[in-house]
Amino acid sequence: MDKLVLIKKILTTAPETDRQIIALIEAMEAESLAKVPAPLVHKIHIEERACQRKCVALDAAINTGKEKIRARAGDVSATGVFIQTEKNISLGQDIAIRLLTAKGDEFSFISRVVRVEQQGIGVQIKTISSSHQQRLAEFIKKL
Repeated sequence: MDKLVLIKKILTTAPETDRQIIALIEAMEAESLAKVPAPLVHKIHIEERACQRKCVALDAAINTGKEKIRARAGDVSATGVFIQTEKNISLGQDIAIRLLTAKGDEFSFISRVVRVEQQGIGVQIKTISSSHQQRLAEFIKKL
């Protein structure tokens, strides 16, 4: 039921009083709307990747230019790697990475940090030799 109709039924008021009541109701509604918090908006991030990631557990050596860090690769693709590390490495930083498989295969490349999370960093491969790139692609294909 409309609020004005309800009030009219209770009060049976004059037209001027009706206008005052309407103004009061509108003011109250505007005030209550101002107090209502905006709805929470959750953005859904859909990752667009050039290559499919594969889960791995590889030893990783990171060289930041200032420090050498031992870490683990958690997933790998032809264009990037997620490296589990507790060290703070800045977003956008270029770093050298060497991955070592259990069989002794080694892949080295220069990468850029494109994601920083509590568990580690996501890097995009920037520079890799053609032989390392080919061997990395073959390694990923076998996973």
